[in-house]
Amino acid sequence: MDYPIPPDVPTPAPPPEPPVSAVPEGTHTVTPHLVVRDGARAIDFYGAAFGAVEIYRMPAPDGALVHAELQVGDSRIYLADEAPAMGARSPKALKGTPVTIHLYVEDVDATFERAVRAGASVVRPVEDQFWGDRYGQVEDPFGHVWSIATHKEDVAPGEMMRRAEEFFASMPPPPKPAPRKKAAAKKAKKKAGAGKRKPARRKTAIKKKKKKTARKKPARRKKTAGRKPARKKKAARGRRRAGKPARSKAARRKKRR
Repeated sequence: MDYPIPPDVPTPAPPPEPPVSAVPEGTHTVTPHLVVRDGARAIDFYGAAFGAVEIYRMPAPDGALVHAELQVGDSRIYLADEAPAMGARSPKALKGTPVTIHLYVEDVDATFERAVRAGASVVRPVEDQFWGDRYGQVEDPFGHVWSIATHKEDVAPGEMMRRAEEFFASMPPPPKPAPRKKAAAKKAKKKAGAGKRKPARRKTAIKKKKKKTARKKPARRKKTAGRKPARKKKAARGRRRAGKPARSKAARRKKRR
C-alpha cells in the first residue's frame, strides 16, 4: 500500500550527471582528418590496406561523405569528401601533400605488401633505418602519404648521432637546381653575340634622317618700298556677304593712289 508523502518532507534531488569528457571516448588528443576524393571508396581501401574498421558515417543528401570515423589499431581517423567551396581540398586537387601519416604496426613488411596490393604506390621501400625502425613509405590512391614502421631497437642519443653522421656522409650530394629557362636563354644569347659587333651606320644615312626630321621655317615676305601691304581677302569676303560686288584690281589701284 502506497502512503502519501507528507508535504513538509523534501523530495530527493536527482543524481548529478557525469561530466562530459573534453576528449571524446576512443580518440586521442591529435587525430588526423583526411580530405579525399570519393570518400566511400577511401573507406574500402583503408579497410583492405590497414585493417581500418568503420565506426561512423554521415552522408550528405547528394551522396557525398560529410564525415566518417575509422579505427586503425588504437587510433581514430576522421574522413570527409573534398568540398572546395568550404576550403576542403584533397591532395588530388592540390597536386601533392606536405603531410605524412605515420603508422606503427607489428609486421611492417606484411602491412606494406598488403597496402601495395590494395592499390597504394611505393614511395620508399622497406629498409632498416639508423634510428631503430624498419621503415617504408607508400602513397594511397587518394594522394595521402603513409609511412609504415615496426620498432626494432631502442637507440641511445649518442649512438643515434653517430649513426646519423654516417648515414648523411654516405648520401650523394643533392643535385644542383636547374636554371630557369628565361635566364638560361638570355645567357646563351649573350654568349652567342659576344664575338659579333653591330655594323656601324653610314654618315650619309644619318644626314638624310636629320634632313627629314628638320622642320622648314616659313619664308618671310619681302617688303616692297613705297607700297602698302596687300589687304587680306577678308575685305572681299565681307563685301560679298553684304551683297556688294567685289572690287577689281584696277579699282583697288585707284583707291591706293
